[in-house]
This record gives sequence, structure tokens and C-alpha cells, in this order.
Amino acid sequence: MKFFGFALLVLVGIHLASAVRTKCGESFNNEYKNKLESYWKFGKQYDYFGKVSQEHHLCRTGPMESLEGKINEQINKELLAHYTYTSIAAHFGRDDISLPGFQKFFKKAAAEEAEHAQMFMEYQNKRGGQIKLQQIPAPFRQQWGSGLMAMEDALCLEKQILDSLKKVHRAAENANDVQMMDFIEGNFLNEQIEGIKILSNYVNTLKRVGGGLGEYEVDKNLLNQK
Repeated sequence: MKFFGFALLVLVGIHLASAVRTKCGESFNNEYKNKLESYWKFGKQYDYFGKVSQEHHLCRTGPMESLEGKINEQINKELLAHYTYTSIAAHFGRDDISLPGFQKFFKKAAAEEAEHAQMFMEYQNKRGGQIKLQQIPAPFRQQWGSGLMAMEDALCLEKQILDSLKKVHRAAENANDVQMMDFIEGNFLNEQIEGIKILSNYVNTLKRVGGGLGEYEVDKNLLNQK
């Protein structure tokens, strides 16, 4: 009887120990889950353990609170331009359109816009801002018609981007952020003006030569460009 009583006590002890371990394991898992959820929250800086380490990035300089939203908006506009030019390039690559020169031109333009978006993202990180990517709208049309129509649409888009860049520059000027003003002037404004001039030239040329053979000659010229 003593043996069976002892065995019963051992079994009860094992059961209690197992229950304690299970409860502790569940508690640990829940705590770990909460820490991970805290770690991935945005807005404040969290360390690996989910504790607030600092309110802002250490590399933040200047009035980034009022400017990082403008930068994020510009990133979205650059990505929209990339999206649009990708659509135009695909249009001219169709077998029933077959204008490889225009396709090449707009593929290059799409790559440049993606590079511009990347430059703004790198700058946002460099200044201690927070990148918040937004939804990219679909291009305002899917059929781009002739080379002239596509160039006119591209010209309109580039002027809109120029206006947007000026607004970002003006916001930096109002915040007395001369470094951001220099970044926009040195990397974007001059290039934007040159791009608008190039597109204007193509629009006028295509209007002058017309469709058919004239458009074919412009396409061949675009294809032969480096």
C-alpha cells in the first residue's frame, strides 16, 4: 500500500509540473508575441524587446517633421511616372503598334523615374525621416495611341512633376532647410527642365512630319540613340 501511495504522489507531482511548464510556456509565448508586435509598430523607434528607445531617428536634422510628408508625396509621384512610362513602353512594344524606338525611349524614361524615387527614399533615410509608401494609381489611360499622343501626355506629366518639385522646394525654403533646397536644385530641377525641352522638341517634330512615314523616321531616330 505504501508503494502505491508513493507512486500516486509521484504521478500527481509529474502532472502538476507539466501543468506549470505548459502555463509558463504559454505565458512566454504570449509575452514574446507581444514584444514582436511592439517591435514592428511604426511611429516611434522600438528596440528588439519592444521598448521605446527614442522618439526620433538619431540622424534627424532640421525640421523633418514638416517635410517628410512632402518627400513621401514626391516619391509617390515619381513612382506614378515610372508606372505610366512602363505602360507607354509596353504599348509601343505591341505587335500591332511595333514602334521599337518609342518603346526604348519610354523604357529609359521609366527607369529614370524609378531612380528618382529611389533617390528621394535614400534622402529621406539620410535625414532621419520615415518613408511611408502610398498606393500608386493606375495610369490615366491604357491605350496611348500614336507617338505624338504619347509624347504630349509625357510632356504634360513632366510639367506636373516639375510643379510638384517646386512645391517641395518651397516647403524646404519656408522651413529654412537649405540642404534640402540644394538637394532638389542639384538633382532634379535642371534635369526636369531639360527633359521638358526634349519632349517639346519631339512633340513639335511629330506635328510637323505627321504620322505614317514621318512617325517611322522619328521612331528610327529614337531607336538609334544611345
